[in-house]
Amino acid sequence: MLHNQASQIASVCFISLYIEGFEQHIDLMGRKGFPLVFEEEKGFERYAYFDTLKALGFTLEMKERVPGA
Repeated sequence: MLHNQASQIASVCFISLYIEGFEQHIDLMGRKGFPLVFEEEKGFERYAYFDTLKALGFTLEMKERVPGA
């Protein structure tokens, strides 16, 4: 049986960074040419994903802990 080599190669899907200044980082990424593609708040954290796949080879995620949560 032949195996597809590509199915056995591991790769990075996304990289996540904890940041402070959530809105400022969203604005900065947009100015640098990486628009926001998804944003969500889940009680104690806010998440933002940016369109970085083509330029960096992975999707960049930024998280910020919600103050007081």
